[in-house]
Amino acid sequence: MPLRSVLTTAQLEALFACPETDEGRASLYTFDAPELATIHQRRGAHNRLGFAVQRCYLRYPGQALEADTVPVLAGKPVRRSSAT
Repeated sequence: MPLRSVLTTAQLEALFACPETDEGRASLYTFDAPELATIHQRRGAHNRLGFAVQRCYLRYPGQALEADTVPVLAGKPVRRSSAT
């Protein structure tokens, strides 16, 4: 018996297609106040970072920034913090 797909090919393409606009891409990797409050509830900086990264991945499966990519939000590159 052939496997059935829950989504059509067009639906799968729409789900995994990268957003076309800077605003669309920025919405995948930025947090609002309630999300930041949830992230800040985690103990330790490493847990907060890991939790935040997982939230970004869950928001948009199949699309992640590469390790050496500097994200561009609203036409301006995001600066990396010099304080670590």
